[in-house]
Amino acid sequence: MKTTNGGESWQTISPDLSKREDAAPAGNRANPGGHTLEADSEDGLAFDAGDDEKDEALKGEQSARGRAAIAAMALSPVAAGTIWAGTGNGIIEVTQDGGLNWRNVSPPELKAESTVENIEASHFDANSAYVTILERHDDTPYIYRTRDAGKSWQKITNGLEAGWLARVVREDPARKGLLYAGTTDAVYVSFDDGDRWQSLELNLPVSDMRDLVVHDNDLVVATYGRALWVLDDISPLRQAAASMAAASADLLRPAAAVRVRWDNDQETPLPPEFPAASNPPDGALFYYYLKSAPAQPIALEIRDARGNVIKRFSSQTPAPNTVVKNVPDYWFGPLTQLTANAGLNRFVWDLHYDPPPALQYSYYGNALDYLEYTLSDHAIVGETPREQTLGPLAVPGEYTATLVIGDQKYEQPFTITIDPRVHASLADLTLQFESAMRIGAGLKSSYDTFNDAISLRKNAADRAKTVDASLKVRPETKEAAEAVKKLEAQLEIILTGTTKDPGIGPINRDLARINFMVETGDAAPSESALGAIGDSCSGLSKKITAWHELQLERLPRVNALLNKYNFAPIPVASPTTAGSPTANAAPPGSGHVPIVASGVEMNQDPPAEPPMDVCKP
Repeated sequence: MKTTNGGESWQTISPDLSKREDAAPAGNRANPGGHTLEADSEDGLAFDAGDDEKDEALKGEQSARGRAAIAAMALSPVAAGTIWAGTGNGIIEVTQDGGLNWRNVSPPELKAESTVENIEASHFDANSAYVTILERHDDTPYIYRTRDAGKSWQKITNGLEAGWLARVVREDPARKGLLYAGTTDAVYVSFDDGDRWQSLELNLPVSDMRDLVVHDNDLVVATYGRALWVLDDISPLRQAAASMAAASADLLRPAAAVRVRWDNDQETPLPPEFPAASNPPDGALFYYYLKSAPAQPIALEIRDARGNVIKRFSSQTPAPNTVVKNVPDYWFGPLTQLTANAGLNRFVWDLHYDPPPALQYSYYGNALDYLEYTLSDHAIVGETPREQTLGPLAVPGEYTATLVIGDQKYEQPFTITIDPRVHASLADLTLQFESAMRIGAGLKSSYDTFNDAISLRKNAADRAKTVDASLKVRPETKEAAEAVKKLEAQLEIILTGTTKDPGIGPINRDLARINFMVETGDAAPSESALGAIGDSCSGLSKKITAWHELQLERLPRVNALLNKYNFAPIPVASPTTAGSPTANAAPPGSGHVPIVASGVEMNQDPPAEPPMDVCKP
C-alpha cells in the first residue's frame, strides 16, 4: 500500500505478493501460499460479527498464513516507481511502474520455506539488486545478485565463512561494486560486486549482525545484543585499488572534515573504569599506505589555500612531557606522533593550529610552578588536551595535505566545512580566527620576553649576592650594590607590574583568558573582547619597550659600575623561543640556557628593537 498524505489514507498498489503458484489449497480462509478472507461485508469479514469475534478471526488468519507475508522491501534510489518486495515464503516480486504491474522474479532455488531477509536496490542501476535468503534448518549463507531486473540471479557467497547465515547486504552509495554484508557472526566487504568477500571484522565483537547502514562516510552496524557499532570514515574502502598495494607509498584523499567544537562541559573526565564508548575522531582524518616501514622519519604537512604550512607532524618520537600537573596522567592521550607501520596508517588532525605558549597561573591569577587544569571543556579520558590554551580552529575552506617520505611527496586536497548547526558567516569565523591569531602572537611575545627577563633577574640576583657579600670589606662597592637592586626593582615592574599597570606575566595570563572566551563558540568576537585584546597588546608593547630600554641603557650602566669595582658583569639574557621553559612557564619544548659571560667580556650584539606590533602574527 502507499500513502501520499502522511498516512492519513492508503491505496493498495499490489495483489497478494505472497501467493505461490505451487501452493496447495488450504480451505476457504487462508493457506500458506495465498491468504484471503471472503469480503462480503465492509470490514472484510464474510459474516457479521462483534469485535471479539473479528479479532479471533484475524488471529486465525495470521496463524494460518504462517510465513506468507512481506518480509523485505526496497525502493530504487535511481528509478522512481521501481519497488522490490520479498516474502517469508520464498517469493521476490518487482514493479517498475509504481505498482501497476508486478512480476515474480524469484530465483528458482527459493522454496516455500525460504525467507527473503533483506533486499538492497542498487544506487547505480535500476535493474540491479541484492538479496539475502534464510533457508529453514540450513545455516548456509545465501546472497543473490541480479543485474537484469530479476531475469537471472547469481549466488555471490565466495569468501563468506560457512555455517553462518547471511543477514543483510548493502551497497555503498558512493562506489559502484563496493558491498557490505552482515552474517550471524561477522561483517564482510566486497570490492567486486560480491564476486569475492573479505573480512571487515576489525575490532567488532562476534555477534549476529542484524543490519548495516551506510551513513555519509560511516558504516553503522546493528548487532543482536552487542550494541550499535560505527566504522568511522570508510573513504579508504572507497579508494582501495590494486595499484595502491603495488605502490611504495600513497596518501589517500581525505574526506571533508567538519569543523565541530566539543560541547562537553563536565568538571573532570570520567573515571577510567566507567563504561563509556569513544566519540568519533574530531577533525580531519588522513590515511596513508606504506608498503614497508621507512628507514627515516616521515612527515605530514598541512597547507592553507595560500600554500602556507600551518601544521607539521612527524613520526619522530616526541620529547617527553615533563610539565608538573595537578591531575592524573590518564586524562591525557599519547603525545602527537605519526605512525609509520607497513600497511594502512591513520592520523587525525583536530583542526587546531599550534597552541600558543602560556605561563602557569592559577584560577585566581597567582603564579604557579605547576600546571593547574581549571577548564572543564574537552574533559574526556585519554583525550583531554595537555594545553589549557589551544590554538584557533582552522576556518572552513580548501587545504592541502602533503606526506613527506625522504625526497618523495604525496599531496591530496581536502576541505574543511562548517558545522551545519552553526549559522555564523565565514566573515565572522575569519574575524574570530584573526583575533585568536593576534592573541597567540601576544602570548608568544610575552612568553619569550618573560623567560628572558626571568633569566636576567636570576643573573642579577646572583650578582647582588656577590656584591653584598663584599660590602663589609669594601664599603665603596655600595654604589654598585644599589645599582643592581634598582635593576632588580625595574625587572619586577616589567615582569609583574601593578593591578592598574600589569606586567608581562599578568598580561600573558589575561591574554590566555581572553583566548578562551574568544574561542568558546563559533561567532565573531564581541566589541568588549576586541577591546580587551587591544588593551592587553598595548600594555604588552609598553612593557616590552621598557624591557628593551633596560637592556640597551640601564644594564650597560650597571655593568659599567660592576666592572669599575672588578665584579663580573651581569650576563645578558639569551633570546628564547615559545617552547623554552622557566620556573614559571608551561614548557612544551627544551630548556632555557642563559649566556654566561666570564670576566668583563660582553661582546654580544645588543638586543633588537621591539617590533611595532607585539601582537602581530
